[in-house]
Amino acid sequence: MNKFIISEEEKSRILNMYNLISEGPEDPVQDLKNQAQNLSTLGKKLSSEPNTQTPLSQFTKDMAAIYGIPEDEATSLELFNDNLDEPTRAYYHKFYASQMNNFRDSLLKLKQSGKFDEFLNQLKTYNGQMTENQKKFLTTTISLFESFKKNVLSKPNQQNQAPQQGQSPQQNQGEKINTTNDKSYDYKLSDGKYYYSKKNENNWVEAKGKGLEAIKSKVKF
Repeated sequence: MNKFIISEEEKSRILNMYNLISEGPEDPVQDLKNQAQNLSTLGKKLSSEPNTQTPLSQFTKDMAAIYGIPEDEATSLELFNDNLDEPTRAYYHKFYASQMNNFRDSLLKLKQSGKFDEFLNQLKTYNGQMTENQKKFLTTTISLFESFKKNVLSKPNQQNQAPQQGQSPQQNQGEKINTTNDKSYDYKLSDGKYYYSKKNENNWVEAKGKGLEAIKSKVKF
């Protein structure tokens, strides 16, 4: 796929368009609205009436299908259709902020269903007819999603990972285990806390009171 150089404004617009990641702004909807407001200068410069009778471009139709949303909820992508005059592109721009919710919701579903890789591959292999701005939009979108996949999806969600059965929350964080102190119990020291488990069961219980004192005095790690 050919590479295209786009302005920082265009890049920022697309970044905000897909600010759906959990690590995005505190209020992504408001962020999109703010971005749309910043772009409204295009409409203010125009006085002609838009030609809304022109059918949607094949690119917009194909993108709607790939994202899994109705075509009439993806019309804002006509903003990137160079074949339209500026009044018409400005008209479709009006739907920018509200329709980004459709794309965001679709991407969240793809992420949750494990189909994000399939979706990204469809974008990367897309070879339909495109205008220069549509090519720029697609190229930048792919780049952003590849970065998202690398920096977000490839990392385990530590907050949502529950400890495995028989493990304490502190396990695997600089822990030490003694299995030779006696024949009945194993012992563990993890993050300054002491644990015990019946021999080979790996079911750790934090030691407290007299049991804790005994472990500290008798068990060597």
